[in-house]
Formats: sequence, structure tokens, C-alpha cells
Amino acid sequence: MKVFTIFSLLIFAAGAFAAESGKVEIFGKGEVSAKPEQAAITVSVVSLCYDHARDAQSANAVLADKLVKLRQTYQRAPEDKVIATGGQTARQTEYIYDAGGTNRKVLCERKWRATNSLTLKTSALKEVSDIQDAVLTAIDGAEETRPDVVAQTYAQLGQPYFTLLPATTKKLRADAQKQAYADAKSQFDNFASVCPFRNPQLVSVTPPASINPMPRYAAPAASEGGVGGTATPILPDELVVSAQWRFVWQYQPSAACVID
Repeated sequence: MKVFTIFSLLIFAAGAFAAESGKVEIFGKGEVSAKPEQAAITVSVVSLCYDHARDAQSANAVLADKLVKLRQTYQRAPEDKVIATGGQTARQTEYIYDAGGTNRKVLCERKWRATNSLTLKTSALKEVSDIQDAVLTAIDGAEETRPDVVAQTYAQLGQPYFTLLPATTKKLRADAQKQAYADAKSQFDNFASVCPFRNPQLVSVTPPASINPMPRYAAPAASEGGVGGTATPILPDELVVSAQWRFVWQYQPSAACVID
């Protein structure tokens, strides 16, 4: 005779019979998706090698204000906004590396640096490329530290990423949780059909540590004109929420569940 032990093959979770306190643990998976609703595009503004802190802050503010006004023109819905996150103003020595990235030299010693981070969240998804072009035009080539300039301000454009509105994220989480419970309950019922549980009760549900929508792209489209290669679009086809919840059922122990 064999004492029956439960294994969940799909979710890699094991349930086991205890001698005095019966317990079954199962992981259920839920996966749902939605179309992207916002693009987030961040620009970092850096001012360095200024003699005075106020000079670094003022120079930074000039370019930052210019970029804020530009990016505000791409607000298309009430939820769209530009978020400015001020950084530290610090006195430090700045270095610059050669083209090979191995040797460095001092650009300035113990001068002032100020930073700002500007994030545009916009529903103008089809205008992402236009926004990027507009930002690069506005900063006029000042995209990194210049070796031939001491006091200087530049801006670095980050890669866009795509998000959902909070209400959509909340709904997807709830839908994924329902799917996860249905998945776990189906496994539980399958086990129970082989070895019935006595007075089972769901006693614990552990959510995933975090749920972050991830982009999913369809197959890359053929390049324009049909000449060689493929092109992957910037805008994902959907954002996917996929997560696992841990479910624990307890039951009243009875005679050992035995199979031949």
C-alpha cells in the first residue's frame, strides 16, 4: 500500500497530508492583459562644474523649465501630467573618460552640481517618437558631458516605458486574483477526487510580493518597402499582469488516504 501525497505539477507546489493537522498548499496562477494607456518619458537635466550652488541651480532651472513647457504640450487627457523631481545640489569633483572609456581626467575640482528629473506621463501614445524628437531638438545636442566645456548643463533622454492607469491596474489585479483562485481550486478539486478531504477550509491566501504589468509585443512587422529585416514597434500590443497566489486549505485528518 502507498500513502497518497499530493503534487501540483503545473504550479510546482506540493501539498502534503500531516499526521495531526491536515494541510494542502497550492499555487494558483492568473494572467490578464490590457492595452497600454500611458507612455512615461523621462529626461534628466544635469548642471555641473559651477562655481556657486545658486549658479548651478539657476542654469538647471532654465533648461528644466524649457523642457517642462515643451512636454506640457503633449498632455492630452486629465490624467496626463509632467512630474518634476528635484535632485541634490552637491559640491564634488567631476571626471570625464576618453573615447575608449578606460582613462579618465578631471573636468573640474570641487565645483557645484545640480540635477532635475522630468517625467511626462501622456496618453498620446502615437506621438512618442515626436516627443523624443522635440526634446532632442530643445536640448540642441547637449546630451552628455562635453570635455571642452567646464560649467555646463545638459539633458539625457531616457527610454519610454508604458503604463496603465491606477483604476485599470486595480481591475487587472482583481481579475488575475480570481483566475488564480479558480486555478488553485481546480487543482484542489482534482486532488480531492482521488483522495477526499474532510471538512476542508481555505485558511490562508498569500499574494505575490509585487505585480508589475509587462509589455508584450506581437511578431515584428516587415520593414517598410519590404527590404530586409524586421522592425519592432516602440508601442507594445498589450501590458500583461501575470502572478501567483499561494492558497492553503486545512482539513480534518481521518484514516490515511490509501491507494493500491
